[in-house]
Amino acid sequence: MITLCLCLAIQVDFRLPRSQWILAWLFTTTFYQHKANNMQPDINRYNPEKFKNYFVTTELYKKLQEDHKILTFGHALLDIYPTDMTTRQWMAHGNFSVIAFYYLEFLTNQNTSVIYDLGCGWNIFKKYIPNIIGIGEENPKSQYYFGDIHGRVDQNYVQQHQNYFESLFSINALHFRPLRELRQIALEFISMMKPDSYGFLALNLSRMYERDYEKFKNYSQEEIENFVRGELSDLPVDYKVFEINLTPTWQVDSVVDGNIRLVCHKTVNYGSLALTL
Repeated sequence: MITLCLCLAIQVDFRLPRSQWILAWLFTTTFYQHKANNMQPDINRYNPEKFKNYFVTTELYKKLQEDHKILTFGHALLDIYPTDMTTRQWMAHGNFSVIAFYYLEFLTNQNTSVIYDLGCGWNIFKKYIPNIIGIGEENPKSQYYFGDIHGRVDQNYVQQHQNYFESLFSINALHFRPLRELRQIALEFISMMKPDSYGFLALNLSRMYERDYEKFKNYSQEEIENFVRGELSDLPVDYKVFEINLTPTWQVDSVVDGNIRLVCHKTVNYGSLALTL
């Protein structure tokens, strides 16, 4: 009865074939569990010292050293930076954060032919991982367009790329929406991944919070973190990394690497049903 009611609530078409009814059941069950307010714990958190000890022995680190004066393994505080370039691009004039490579290694270890970067900005990771294809929304005629493919990730884009990407990541590019849409953002990202693929999603809480200030202005930092963990629990993926970094307070605005970081393995074949949850 609960599943039937939930199917009605999310407007599942009763004319769906049996196979898609099974998918609908999976998602309604996920929806029900989510509403129970489960808290997703951290999994395989980034450890700066441990990662540094390993990373400095790699060829990739040597290449990065040739291009950047300072390589940082921890959070970097930023002052006002120019608006005509990405944050990572501006930072690289003095130092370059290598934190993302910890998460990207989960993707490169799968040896897929291509890895797509949604909202690639500077597209700098392609320089060190050549099989990356950057998707940028900047004007292709602009000197600040570095993408390989032009595209804006909106609802139409998501629907046109269901179960499409064999390997996918996005760093601080998909968070320009209200915080209440966090779960939807994650589900849309996952829906674009092919079955049995890996994806890495990083978001900056501040960009979502500032678009939903009236709803969350009276929430404590702990309450916001609990909200985030609840919204991202019971998603139809196997988390390889789940990490929320909101403390100390200055990490609430993480403009380079994000403070909500997920590496997930998509183990269920589903598409647009995810967009109705």
